Amino acid sequence: MEATEPTGNLIVLNEERKIEETARHVPPDVNQFRTILPGHIYVPPPNFEGPLPSELEKLDYEDLLQIKGIGRVLARKIGENWDQREPAAWLSMLRSVYTEEKMPNQRLPKGYITRFPFQFPEAEQLGEDSFLAAEAGVLRPLLTASRTRLLRELDARITRVIKSRERHVDGLLKQLENSAEADTFKRKGELLLANLHAVPPRAEIVTLRGWNSEGHEEMVKIELDPKLPPSRNAERYFKKYKKAHVDPLKIQEETAALKSAIEELKEQRELLDAIESPAQLEEAVRDVLDWLAPSGKANGAGKTDRLFKGQKSKKGKKGKKENDPPHARYEMDGYIILVGLSARGNRFVTFKLASGDDMWLHAHEMPSAHVIIKNVRDREELEGEKSHVLAFAASLAAAYSRGKEAVSVLVDYTERRYVRSVPGQAVALVTYTQPGTLRVNPRLWKEIKDAGNEKADKLNSILK
Repeated sequence: MEATEPTGNLIVLNEERKIEETARHVPPDVNQFRTILPGHIYVPPPNFEGPLPSELEKLDYEDLLQIKGIGRVLARKIGENWDQREPAAWLSMLRSVYTEEKMPNQRLPKGYITRFPFQFPEAEQLGEDSFLAAEAGVLRPLLTASRTRLLRELDARITRVIKSRERHVDGLLKQLENSAEADTFKRKGELLLANLHAVPPRAEIVTLRGWNSEGHEEMVKIELDPKLPPSRNAERYFKKYKKAHVDPLKIQEETAALKSAIEELKEQRELLDAIESPAQLEEAVRDVLDWLAPSGKANGAGKTDRLFKGQKSKKGKKGKKENDPPHARYEMDGYIILVGLSARGNRFVTFKLASGDDMWLHAHEMPSAHVIIKNVRDREELEGEKSHVLAFAASLAAAYSRGKEAVSVLVDYTERRYVRSVPGQAVALVTYTQPGTLRVNPRLWKEIKDAGNEKADKLNSILK
């Protein structure tokens, strides 16, 4: 990890010091002295030149930029605060940088990190541990930038898909509205065909005698395209009839399914927001982007067989095996706990990996991961002697939910056999019955996990 000016970096090397990967790529046209790219041998930053502070008898303002090991930004900051201390005091502090083990680390504006005993007014204090300071000043910003980039890419794709589906809904509603006029279009077409001789050439409107549904005579006003003959105008009305003649119930069902899929996409975004692990987040985002890819059937809604693309038992193109939908796995007291990390991951753990007796958990009335407790023999055991396992799984459901920052979250749990998939274009929308509910802290699972393989009574004491 390079905590150096002007930009820090995170670089992975193999045993031969060859670069495997790097957070920031530095090609030769950016830095003529060092190339930081995969495949290249790692070259460390160049050594500082100039005298050490211990070699100086006194310190002048003009000497600041010449001292070995003192970067330009730190030298400028000392210069800006030069009148705050005597020159001898500044020299003493510079010498202490090389001799003292413990010293404040601070982040100056624009991300520059320094280890220096004088606390600059505008600096953020990062503590005395230089490695933790480098993590806060270098690693976290890199991970945050990566997270922001991934989610920005995902937001753009989800927005496009949502707008596409909203246009589809608008079209269906318009179609439903037009369906009320279907019989009118048909009637006007039939009247035109029956009265071709009565329609004047190039007429824009004509009134013909007809009969209503009750058998009473009435005059019907018909708008025409003056450029078309009467027979072609009749064809226009028959085409309108064919387009407007739909099953209203079917249109309503399709509209409801699309609205559910739109809502699921919005909830999917919230679910990804709850993922803290960079590796899990990238896996989940890539899965969602693949799911929403234009090549996907039904524009990302997909058929059931596509939802589980990449199962280990199936092979992709050219016989290449692909990964399962993203999910996390934990073990505790002989139980396996699975957590879906995306819509497809939720569906995968619930309907592919879980059996009927397994326990299914979900945050109450809010978007969350589907959590499965496998190897369940007795629900009463989970609610009693093994309540720490149930609490662990419930805390995971709360942590991977909209309520992850709350003090406590209600979580529902029930046997997998009582969970049903909702038909339609939504991937992981479900209904369930026979639930139990418990209130749990979203951070509890970390405390239980950190307790390791301690006895259950210690874990239960954490719950209390």
